[in-house]
Amino acid sequence: MNIRLIETTDASDHLAFSQQLDNKTSYMLLEPGERRPTAEQHQHMVNEFIMKDHLVLFVVEDAGAVVGHAMGVGGSTIRNYRTASVVIGILPAYHRLGIGSRLLGRIEAWAIERSLHRLELTVIEENTGARALYERFGFREEGVKRNSLFAHGAYVNEIMMAKLL
Repeated sequence: MNIRLIETTDASDHLAFSQQLDNKTSYMLLEPGERRPTAEQHQHMVNEFIMKDHLVLFVVEDAGAVVGHAMGVGGSTIRNYRTASVVIGILPAYHRLGIGSRLLGRIEAWAIERSLHRLELTVIEENTGARALYERFGFREEGVKRNSLFAHGAYVNEIMMAKLL
């Protein structure tokens, strides 16, 4: 498996991966079928991640197919430019293979290169595997967003986590 920065030519494969991820896991924000950008809109988003220094998007490839990604979204104002939000998504068939650790390592290296001070994320409370991964990487719980999401007919809590670099 190869982890690398996204390229402009990856837009359609990345969109297909993102839609597949929505269908295969219940821990991401979007429900199946909810992600409906046009190819042009998704291409624009990919281009933004490539061109802007405060954004990064890594993709994980296996046999030419995108099977995971990690994005960092840094602040764009004077007050928040040293903080980045992190999102990681990996197809379930690729869980527990060390990919999440490798992706977090890449995100952290990117943040350090840019002199960022803080990485932050949210994770659904029941996603104990992801929470354990984040804790191993030094993320600490900062709070609970009670009943912040409605998934599978019930409200779920999001755990807010952060790591100071």
